[in-house]
This record gives sequence, C-alpha cells and structure tokens, in this order.
Amino acid sequence: MTWLVRFALLTASVLLLGPAAAQAAAPANALEANASRIAAGAAHTCAIKTDGTPICWGNNDYGQATIPDGIGTVTAIAAAANHTCVIKTSGIPACWGPPDYGEEATPDGIGTVTAITTSSINTCVIKTDGTPLCWGASGYGRTTIPDGTGTVTAISPHNYQTCVIKTDGTPVCWGDDSYGESSIPEGTGTVTAIVAGYLYGCAIKTDGTPVCWGFSGYGSTTIPDGIGTLATLTTNGSDTCAIKTDGNPVCWASSVPGDVGTVTAITKGSSHACAIKTDGTPVCWGDNDDGQATIPAGIGTVSARPPAPALASVTPQAGTTPIITGSSWADTTITLYAGTTCSGSVIGSGTASDLAGAGITATVPAEAVSAISATATDVTGNASSCSNSLDYSNVTPPPPAPTLSVVTPHSGTAPMVTGTSSADTTITLYAGTTCSGPAIGTGSDADFGAAGITATVPAEAVTAISATATDQLGHVSGCSNSLNYSNVTPPPAAVDPPAADLLTPTLTPGPPTVLAPTPCTTGPAAPKAKKSPLALRLSLTKSGLAITGKARGKVTVTVTRQAPCSASAALTHRTIRATGKLKLTIKVSAGAASGTLYSVTVTAGKQRAVATATAL
Repeated sequence: MTWLVRFALLTASVLLLGPAAAQAAAPANALEANASRIAAGAAHTCAIKTDGTPICWGNNDYGQATIPDGIGTVTAIAAAANHTCVIKTSGIPACWGPPDYGEEATPDGIGTVTAITTSSINTCVIKTDGTPLCWGASGYGRTTIPDGTGTVTAISPHNYQTCVIKTDGTPVCWGDDSYGESSIPEGTGTVTAIVAGYLYGCAIKTDGTPVCWGFSGYGSTTIPDGIGTLATLTTNGSDTCAIKTDGNPVCWASSVPGDVGTVTAITKGSSHACAIKTDGTPVCWGDNDDGQATIPAGIGTVSARPPAPALASVTPQAGTTPIITGSSWADTTITLYAGTTCSGSVIGSGTASDLAGAGITATVPAEAVSAISATATDVTGNASSCSNSLDYSNVTPPPPAPTLSVVTPHSGTAPMVTGTSSADTTITLYAGTTCSGPAIGTGSDADFGAAGITATVPAEAVTAISATATDQLGHVSGCSNSLNYSNVTPPPAAVDPPAADLLTPTLTPGPPTVLAPTPCTTGPAAPKAKKSPLALRLSLTKSGLAITGKARGKVTVTVTRQAPCSASAALTHRTIRATGKLKLTIKVSAGAASGTLYSVTVTAGKQRAVATATAL
C-alpha cells in the first residue's frame, strides 16, 4: 500500500471519528504549508525558480506535481496533501489536484489575492482588500469567517480549525476547540506569525518568542529549550519548524541535518522537509519514497533573496502621505525610499500584504515631485534589489485666472472692479492687458465678488484693467480678461441742424432798455450801405427787428442800438447755422425814441454785411 493510499484511508477515518477519537492516529492528513518560495506537500515538493516559474517534483498520483499550462510566473506557492496552489504574477490564485472536497476549486469572482495557504482539505487566501476567504471541506465551521474578523495579515487553515492574524496583530482562531486548538492563551498579545496544526496552534509573539497551545500528543506544542527568538514558522500538522532570527532552522518534533546551515525559507511535508539555503540552493531531507526529497537536476537556485517588488500605483491620501500599492513575495517586509535607487531616506514601510492590499503610506515633502522606490526583505533579513520607481507630485496647481465682470466709476481715478475668482485667493489688479507692471489695486476674492476692488488709474485717460489670482501657497494664476475704463471728460455736444431750409432761431433778449427822453432832435447817422452777396436787409416791425438775407453755414449776427444823442449799445450777439436763407426776428423794447438807429452786422465765412433801420 503506497503512502497516498494510507493517507486516503486515514482521512476518511478522521472525518468519521472526529478529533477526540482520532488523536491516536498519525496526523498526516493535517498537512500545513504556508505560501513560500518552497513548499512541501504530503509526498511532493514545489519551488519557485529565480525566473519566477514554478516547479514541482515527487508524488504525482493526482497531478499535484504537474504544473498546468498557462500558469506562467508566480509569486507564491503552497503544497498540501494532494493539491497545489499558486498566486500568479497577475495576483490571481490557481489550484490543481483532485476534487475531493473542492479545495482545488478556486471560487468564481475571487479577484486578486496577496497570500494563499492550504491544508489537506481546505484552501484559504487573503484578498487584495485584506479580507480572508476559505473554501473546501467546511466541517467545524473552519471555512466560515467569523463576523467582525475584518482584515488580516496572515491566515493558516487546518482540518479542524483556522487561524489568522488580524490587521492590529491580534491572533484569532475558530472551528473545533476540543483540545483548545482554537483558544489563544491569555497574555499572548500581538503576534507576527501563526500556524494551525493538528489540534494545536503556534505563533511568534512580537518579541520574537514562540508560543503554542492545544493538543501536544506528538510534541507539537513542546518548544525546544533555548530556542531563542524566531523569524518564521511552518507546520505539517504534527511537527512545527521555524527559522531562528540567526537564520538557523529548527523543528520541534524532528531534527534538521547539521550541514543544512542557515536558510531563508523552510517548509515541512508529511515526513520530509525542505529549505532554501542562504546561497539560494534548495535542500531537502527526510523520507524520499516518491523522490520528494530529491532536488531535480538543473533546477538551479531558488532565490536566496526575494526579487524586487513591483510598484504599481501611487494614490494621494493627504498632501504629504500618498499610498503605494504593488506586489512582492509573500512574507516580505517592504521598505519605501525617496529617489529611484533605494539609497535615499526611508519614507515608509509595511508588509507584502499591505503593498498588495490597502497599500503602504509614504511620507514625502510638501509641494514637490518625489520619486519613490522600494526593496523587499525576507524573514531572515535578505533584501531584494531596488524596484521600479513611481513619481508622486503634490505640487498644488495655480488657481484659474479670475474673470473681470464690471468696472464701475467710483471717483474719477478710483473705479471699482468686480468679478469672480477661486475661493481663498488674493486678486491683484494691473494697468494693461498682460498683468505686468505695478499693481493698481488688490483685494480678496470675497471683495472681488461683492463690493469690488478699488483700482487707481490716471486722470483723463482710458485704462485697460486686468488681474491675477494668488492662492494661499503663493501660486499665481494666469492673466484674466481685461476691461477698459475711461475718465476722459467728453467735449460739448454738437448742435444738429434743423431739417428745414429756413432757420428761425428764438433769441431771448435781455430785459428791455428804457430810453430816457433826450433833447436831441437829430438821430445818429446810418452807415452807408454796401452791396454784399449776403443781401442783408433789416426792418423795424411791430414784432421787432426783422433780419433777412442769404447765408450758409456758420453765421454770426450782432445787433446794436444807438438812441439820439447816445452811444451805441449792443443788444445781442449770436452764432447760428444757416442753410441758405437767413431769416430771424429780434424783439426790441417798444417806445424807442424817434430816430433810434438799429444796426445788424452779419458775418458768414469771409463775407460780412451791415444793415440798419431807424425808429420813427
């Protein structure tokens, strides 16, 4: 009977009898293998080569050691009793092997994951959002995630219970608890690693010391004396193995060959174990009935240090604390650096799960463009080469240019300018259309949008006004549109000519002049008339002085009066516009002394004429 046949019979008996009746049976069915660069199954072994391709060897009765077509490169691998799982470089999980309990059937719509672990009849992952998910045999509720679990950083399933580390570092287990395998000891506090074994569990506390609980029939909970502090844990269900912080491997219930030396990864199969030595060479020991402990020829090295992480995105969270996401080897610590060479100052750190999930927070300078790169460090301190780099800019863009709406006269040289601008900006007004030269006014965006901002402009000038907006960080916008403001005094309005040919202006004479009686009997002599193209005539009628003639354009009319024995006195002086014929009447006071001489002088261009009339 081959080992796998014995394993199949044992699995059936355990499922029928339950944990209490099965304690005397060898717990080979309780195989555990956390995702790693090397993973030991019941009688097969898998590893990830330095080029990222997976390789498996050993027992292949159920196809568990045959890599399916299309898998490509992977970032993590886990091997159980008869099935194998990987995380592809795309983050999508894939499993293969027999469909005994559905442990190999990845749920539809699972999306991308950051970690994958297996037991002989279960598979669990941590999704990219940090939430755990399990499938396969569901006895004891081990595949049902308890309410309130939230997000986790590690998960380890077993045939009777499942354990996780919550994001705050608290360990939690659920499922069967017949031997206390789901009861974390009081005082454990927060932990950095956890494994669920056959009716027991172990963890590494934050101080590096291990703690175990539950069934100890196989020495699985008996921590070796003087073990010191640990970096990582693995279990096959009955035996727990670890890497000490000095890089040396150790197992609870079995021994490690002395020539193995220091290692960077360790995994425990049913009755064999494998590790990656610090030089990248894989090494296995223990049972080799199916060739599971024989390293294939030509496998080369399994990277002694993790490959560089791949940074995928940088997302603003606050101005100086962006979130970095990407992918890296499982169980590595990610360190973020300023710059492209991973040699600058450290600006953030987190786990590979953080990087692939919610992201790692970086701290960068304000108002700068920062290049960000990263390294990955495994549990034994091996650091990767430098990753690709991403640029993050938190330089605040300048505000948009303000819009000038109205310029309103306030006083001749101090108009009010209103418009719109971004909130919390300072508006600066300029003379001209290019926002250059000295400022002619300044104010807040609130002033600008309400009462306005006062500008100072020259007198008797037309001034173009433009503006910029400056935010609280000193970023200046582009130049606004411009508005023209004029405080030039307009000239007198021109007199429009009447539509008719004859112009009959209405002359408003001053108060009538009362002529005192005079003893003079002889009136003033009228000037001698001269012929003129103006054909000027003056006659004294009951309505006043009637003036007629011929003229066009601007005409000046001067009327004087001279009573007998008196000096000449001006009655009126008018400038009118004629369109061909000149005809107007000027009122004079009634009762003028006999012999009073009225004289009119008309000037039109270079033509001048005088006409007189004498009161009888």
